[in-house]
This record gives sequence, C-alpha cells and structure tokens, in this order.
Amino acid sequence: MIARRQQVSFAHNASRALGASAESRSPMGTAIVGGLLTSTILTLVVVPVMYSSMDDLAGWVRRMIFGTAPTIIFHDKRH
Repeated sequence: MIARRQQVSFAHNASRALGASAESRSPMGTAIVGGLLTSTILTLVVVPVMYSSMDDLAGWVRRMIFGTAPTIIFHDKRH
C-alpha cells in the first residue's frame, strides 16, 4: 500500500513540473500518468467488452454449425 502511494505521489509530482530539473521529469510524469490511465481503461472497459463479443461470436458460430444452440443438461445430484 505504501509503495502504491509513493508511485502515485511520484507520478503526481513529476507531472506537475515544479522545482529543480522539472523540465526533465515532466515527460516522464506524463508517460506515467498516461500509462496508468490507459491500463485502467483497458482493464475495466476493453477486456470485458472483447470477452463479451467473443462469447456472442462463439454462440453465433454454434448456431450456424448446429442449427440451434446446444442444450445444457443439468443432472439432479440428490440421488
């Protein structure tokens, strides 16, 4: 938890471009913040949408090949 807080603090300070040698840290801060935002969007939006799309495509292919979706039979395990 502390390491994560330090990473966010470093990214925030580097992206603000304040203090000595700020001109050399500013591009690195922009890259860090951009990377965090990109990875978050990929994880929370793109991956679930692609997973759902591939599942829909697999169902469509099954319907095209078999004519209908295969039936799932659940067996009663109370015997």
